[in-house]
Amino acid sequence: MKKQNKRDLILDTMQSLMSQNLASTATVSDIAKHAGIAKGGIYYYFSSKDEILDAVLERSYSQAIEKSWSLIQSKGLDALSKVKQIFQMCVYPDIALHQKEMLTYLHLQDDLILHHKFLALTIREFTPILTEIIQQGEQEKSLHCEFPEQTSEIIVSTLVFLLDHTLFSCKDSEIPKKLHALAIMLERSMNAPEGSFDFLFSDFEPNYFSSQVNG
Repeated sequence: MKKQNKRDLILDTMQSLMSQNLASTATVSDIAKHAGIAKGGIYYYFSSKDEILDAVLERSYSQAIEKSWSLIQSKGLDALSKVKQIFQMCVYPDIALHQKEMLTYLHLQDDLILHHKFLALTIREFTPILTEIIQQGEQEKSLHCEFPEQTSEIIVSTLVFLLDHTLFSCKDSEIPKKLHALAIMLERSMNAPEGSFDFLFSDFEPNYFSSQVNG
């Protein structure tokens, strides 16, 4: 078996254990057994179970990031249309993460370190993408932003932290109000046309966050 294939097998196995809600109690030996390989084969690629989880998270996000970078290269979309799609990925991470096992694991397990890595990864990966979109908006004169990179980081950070139910206890009915307030702030701070960011609250999916908590 090729090295890359065996590494992917380990990650696929961990993802499968997540979907069965077995990952939290699984040991490296358990992962090896489910993968059908020797325990030493795990340690050839990963030093610990935590490192495997990190790799699953990174792999799960890679497809979304590639899609996002392809999006900003599209000449058929204006900046505000691209902003909407990027924001939806931040508000509804399962749109970005096609493998929902990672999200389910983060919601069910008290794994703060991994959860913080998930939030940091979202901010790190989506900030440069949003920066380029805002710069496009500057060229189109639909947006005005003096500090695109810093503003992008603040926006993405606000979205992922404000809507994280593990950090802030908030009813689904209250979230559209927060998103409406954010939409107004963004519109005014970037001199965008009226209603440019209304999609944040108008497209909000009722009961989305409570459904994530309850499975």
